[in-house]
Amino acid sequence: MIARGTPLPDRAAAPVGSGDTGVLRLPGQKLGGEAVVRSLSEFATALSSRHSEADVLWDICDRCISVLGFVDAVIYLLDESRGVLVQTAAYGPKSPRYREIASPLELKVGQGIVGSVARSGRAEVIPDTQKDARYVADDAVRRSEMAIPIVSDGRVLGVIDSEHPEPGFFTAEHLTVLTAIASICASKLTRARAEKALRELNRELEQRVAFRTAELMSTNARLEREIAERGRAEAAAQAAGQRVRESEERFRKAFRSIPAHVAMVRFADQRILEVNELMMQNSGYSRTEMVGRTTSELGLWADPTERERFLILLQAQGFAHSFEARFKSKNGRIDWVLLSAEFIELDGEKCILSLSLPITERKRAEEELQKALNRERELSRLRSAFVSLVSHEFRTPIGVIHSSAEILERYADRLDTGSRREHLKAIQSHAWRMAELMEGVLVFGRADANRLEYQPREFDLATSCRSWAGELGRATDHRCPLRLEVTPGLPPAFGDAALLRHVVVNLLSNAVKYSPVGGEVILSLERQGELAVLRVQDRGIGIPAADRARLFQAFERGSNTGPIPGTGLGLVVIRRCLDLQGGRIEIESAENAGTTVQVQVPLFAPRP
Repeated sequence: MIARGTPLPDRAAAPVGSGDTGVLRLPGQKLGGEAVVRSLSEFATALSSRHSEADVLWDICDRCISVLGFVDAVIYLLDESRGVLVQTAAYGPKSPRYREIASPLELKVGQGIVGSVARSGRAEVIPDTQKDARYVADDAVRRSEMAIPIVSDGRVLGVIDSEHPEPGFFTAEHLTVLTAIASICASKLTRARAEKALRELNRELEQRVAFRTAELMSTNARLEREIAERGRAEAAAQAAGQRVRESEERFRKAFRSIPAHVAMVRFADQRILEVNELMMQNSGYSRTEMVGRTTSELGLWADPTERERFLILLQAQGFAHSFEARFKSKNGRIDWVLLSAEFIELDGEKCILSLSLPITERKRAEEELQKALNRERELSRLRSAFVSLVSHEFRTPIGVIHSSAEILERYADRLDTGSRREHLKAIQSHAWRMAELMEGVLVFGRADANRLEYQPREFDLATSCRSWAGELGRATDHRCPLRLEVTPGLPPAFGDAALLRHVVVNLLSNAVKYSPVGGEVILSLERQGELAVLRVQDRGIGIPAADRARLFQAFERGSNTGPIPGTGLGLVVIRRCLDLQGGRIEIESAENAGTTVQVQVPLFAPRP
């Protein structure tokens, strides 16, 4: 559960919870499902035709929130002039009809949980609204609430708010996905507002050009008709010129105040005629450094081929909208931008008016979303593999134990001592095998959740290895003779004996399992400075060269193992246990020629 006031790091919340793998899981629907993947992908890439804030916000509700499994969601926009948050779009009971909000609510900044999030700019998950005095009920009282700020360039534009009748409903995964949606939403809103400003700028520019042309034609006509009144005509011309200059000044002010990176470029020689303040701030260049030079001379395009494709598109269509490109600033920083441009005529010259919006944060959000999808696919693969493991590997020992126990129960008085001992041995060996299978699964689970701990203490390494080898020999009914070679005079070791047991027992178990009956398995132990070096050698079936790249992947086994039982977790558990102790493993093997595994662990290092 996320505590109230959880910060929003880097526009995308990290997975929360000590055992959390970071994979997004949504109630009633896996994140890897077709509907969610399609909806989020379409929302992130297919809104180029949406030019209004309302289109963007209702699209969020229709495309994204509607498939997350939430029962309620409301999007507030900040009215900065009044300092209030206004309900603008909704999903669930608040929107009984298409694009209509029932009883729209307004909240002051700082009022309620939504107002607090708008003020702090930090996401909050409230597990129980009855315990939060800030909670403001809207159409119904609900027990849990999650509010995510919509932030662009450090400025809060609004809040995405969702409530649920169950307490503690919202999870860290919900926070991660909705934060990514809010980040993309901020980019879309900024773009919609900037495009609106650009359209207004274009209209003013066209009006100014038309006005100037009309004034000049009128002035010329008056000069021809009223040559005798030259003085008055000249005054009128001066007045017209003054109006043009004033209009140009208004244009320059509007040009520089647009909340996007804007540049005016002469098409003939591609030289920059004007840039606004945001363009200079983002690029790191001054106006003096930029005006009169080309973008190629300044090196603004991180990839020159993107510039060529952009110009080809612009010339072919006469405009270019939502072109994604990478710009390089003066200090070498690379930023993703969404670039739009159109041809305009200025003072008889063909020029390019371009507008770009930074979308680096959106790109990062998309990358995080893709990572989450990949983690979900991997988790699905592991689930399937685990089900297969339980179905196949546990079935045989359970069947043997059940069969032997049933025989002993029914016919114990008729069996001789040897037969009873054989059945007891079968029960013991298969019970040991089940215990080792379960222990391997549990250790793998703890390691995968980062809950496997390193607890060092002093122990006798040689004695422990003898005990572990004897334990395996008894469990396998001495299927293969185990020979232990120990360098005499080893000092006491200092490390985690429990973790090392998993390493040694898994190595010996693999060696015995994949060796012919009676094939000798050798466990050698020596000291090399601070390192304890253990080697396990066998003359078994070996590992095919094509399988070695997958040795340390969960539930993967060699292609030559055939019906030999196994989980595919042994080497994975060994690697995790060695990583915790600062150890390493090396494997030499040839198919049908045996395998030698060498493990090095710093068990004789000076104690801290």
